[in-house]
Amino acid sequence: MSSNPQFVFTKPTSVQRPALTPFFNDAIVWNEWPTEVNSPAIDLSQGEALNIPGMQRCTIWRHGGKTATSFVNGNVFYPFLLPNAAAINVGFDDGHAQMVKLNSLWSLYWHFNWKPSPTPPP
Repeated sequence: MSSNPQFVFTKPTSVQRPALTPFFNDAIVWNEWPTEVNSPAIDLSQGEALNIPGMQRCTIWRHGGKTATSFVNGNVFYPFLLPNAAAINVGFDDGHAQMVKLNSLWSLYWHFNWKPSPTPPP
């Protein structure tokens, strides 16, 4: 995260909330580098990665009932609400893993001093 070095966990003890800090998760690429202002991906079946770092890389409907075949947020859900069933699996810094609803991803602690939100940004 060279563009935001202030967000890096510099040592294991700098993780402020291990049970809420993603260590690995479902995504379309391995390096999301999300920030609090990232919107969800437009297409929940494919996510977004081309020149777009952030939450768009992991807002894919992988788990939670019927998965996406092609849901376009601009026409169906976003910016009001992602489908409540849509979820990904997340492994956390404390060692546990669980399914997390896409709407709840902004309530996790993705970087040092993350400011959680109960909903995605508008």
